[in-house]
Amino acid sequence: RRGDYYLAVWDHDDDEYEETGEYHLTATVMAEPDGNEPNNGPNFDSDKLLATPIEIGATTEGMIASRGDVDWYRFSVSSGQTIQVALDNAPELSSDVDYYVGLYTSREERLMRLEQWDGSDGTTRLAGSVTFDAGGDYYLAVWDHDDDEYEETGGYSLTTTIETK
Repeated sequence: RRGDYYLAVWDHDDDEYEETGEYHLTATVMAEPDGNEPNNGPNFDSDKLLATPIEIGATTEGMIASRGDVDWYRFSVSSGQTIQVALDNAPELSSDVDYYVGLYTSREERLMRLEQWDGSDGTTRLAGSVTFDAGGDYYLAVWDHDDDEYEETGGYSLTTTIETK
């Protein structure tokens, strides 16, 4: 995110110092690893505005790229449609991220939550479906359970499909 950032350097135990000598510090701005960013803000209203639009029937690649990252997506449905939502992080064998997926109305009412508590125990595959009473825009959010883990490589695939009867 754009803004001012500060770095601090100190002795590990804060009990030693050097009378002479110097050190060199290099900071590099790196590209955002998740091409959907920015797609979250400080509150639900900004999340709705920043949500990445997705098409039903398509797969979207995403990544929890930093602590506290929440990936928001927006899609539209018709009344009576049943949509399946699936998240998969294959081919990763494990991930520190404990995935949560939430489905919300435009009024921030949660319609579904999928969760996986321990990403380190293997490949994550989450799936669920919802039948919508009203047509309109809906929102999917993907995040880490405690907002304290992220992925340095890999990521997830998020797929939405229309269920037919």
